[in-house]
Amino acid sequence: MELERLSIELRPRNAWEALDLGVRLTIQHARAVYASWLAVTLPCALLIIGVFGIGMQHPGWAMLLMWWLRPAFDRVVLHVVSHAVFDEAPSVRATLRALPRLLSPRSLLGALTLRRIGTQRSLRTPVEMLEGLHGPAARQRRTLIARRVGGAATWQCIAWLMLEVILTLSLFGLCVLLVPREIMEQVNWDTLFRQDDKVRFIGQLAMVLYVACHLALEPMYVAGGFMLYLKRRNDLEAWDVELQLRRIAQRHAAANAGAALFSMLLALCIAMSVCVPTRTSAAEGAQPYTEEAPDASAPVDEEAPRRNAEPEDMARTGAIDNASAKLKQIMQRPEFGKDEKHSVLRWRNTDTDDDKPWNFPDWLGNWLLGLGKLLAGLGKMLAALGRVGGWLLIACLALAVLYVIMRYARGWSRVARRTPPPAELAGFDIRPQSLPPDVPAAARQLLREGRTREAMSLLFRGALSVLAHRDHVPFTRGDTEGDCLDRVRQHANARFVYLARLLGKWQELAYAHRIIAASDVETLCNEWPRHFAAQTEKSHG
Repeated sequence: MELERLSIELRPRNAWEALDLGVRLTIQHARAVYASWLAVTLPCALLIIGVFGIGMQHPGWAMLLMWWLRPAFDRVVLHVVSHAVFDEAPSVRATLRALPRLLSPRSLLGALTLRRIGTQRSLRTPVEMLEGLHGPAARQRRTLIARRVGGAATWQCIAWLMLEVILTLSLFGLCVLLVPREIMEQVNWDTLFRQDDKVRFIGQLAMVLYVACHLALEPMYVAGGFMLYLKRRNDLEAWDVELQLRRIAQRHAAANAGAALFSMLLALCIAMSVCVPTRTSAAEGAQPYTEEAPDASAPVDEEAPRRNAEPEDMARTGAIDNASAKLKQIMQRPEFGKDEKHSVLRWRNTDTDDDKPWNFPDWLGNWLLGLGKLLAGLGKMLAALGRVGGWLLIACLALAVLYVIMRYARGWSRVARRTPPPAELAGFDIRPQSLPPDVPAAARQLLREGRTREAMSLLFRGALSVLAHRDHVPFTRGDTEGDCLDRVRQHANARFVYLARLLGKWQELAYAHRIIAASDVETLCNEWPRHFAAQTEKSHG
């Protein structure tokens, strides 16, 4: 396998990260995956629905057949995903050309018969399809691959099954809401798939929704199993370590090539510098060198060979030291790992009976030893219960403290994060700058002019403005007049009675079209400053 071309990062990861990586890989290559997947499965699904669900009037058999053929359809997704992990997602035409090899009877027969019922199908399919093993070798390989990730594959199967059921039932319920009530009254849910033509389409609808959910979710399930398979292969074969060693070897090969080239250039320069003076002296007619015989009368130096050999030994020793230092420097790099110490708490072994402190008979000593072991076991159990109780007590105290903090923090956040009041409320403009300086005087003037509706509107609008900007009643833009009254009762109860009277008169005038007596409006104008005049003076001061 060409590990350098993988588009995913090779590193130790747990099984749940591998499952998430499979979903992300499917989303990243969704166009290629779903194009090939639907090109193969959609015609088969339409054929099964048409023959069994509509022609033979057995939607249940159609759903069962689609479920049974999943191992054959999954091989299409696995073919695309196994190429997409190298950034070489095959086209639909290439996938169709590979169908005879993907759906070979020898490998597909066991997947549809003996091994069809199981929760680790997404993990077995890559072993059967990508490694091409059969017989005992295939069984041993499947057992080895599923040894540490089989539980994650089982939980993945259960999770996707629940998601498929929930999505199917949700879509079915949404569609049933659109069915006329007269037809739903004729449906017998106990015999849903064996009714007459009037209501049989309910079962056919469930069949179509189930197939649609299967086509949408199955590729992500297969990709998750394939990522579990790659995770297990990486754990067994240390692909990440091998890839790091390859990269180190490539860097060293490049460095050695550069050093060799530099050495060749240096040797060439030295040879040229040595050869040029020799040719010059030969051209000038230098005498040839003749070796003279040693003089027999001269004394013989026996230490000369030893002195000549000492520089060679020193050079050899220096080269060995340099090589050792370089090897230590290489071994200190982070890719070769480091030593780690882990401390683990263990129970102290107290069950040794080498030295017996008693001189009792054997039967009595054995009885006392058994009693001691029983008491020790009870002590350990009580200690464990005490630890569990202590942790539960700590958890309860932590939850209580957290509750108190959140309760008070909610009050602080209300003060700190006070949102500005809306500009319009219940159809009224409640901005302070839109009101006159003296609201009751302006309302009396409108009343004298016979404009009772405008006078009541001004009083109610001014009251809402004061409640929103001075008393900070948390009105929202969509509140109705009744909602405003409820919020005033909760946050400004002292002004609730007056506002209820004012709102009642306003509703009688505006909605019931009743005539309001001028004396009632005058009374409301006289009482209005007692509740809202301070805010009016502050806003217009």
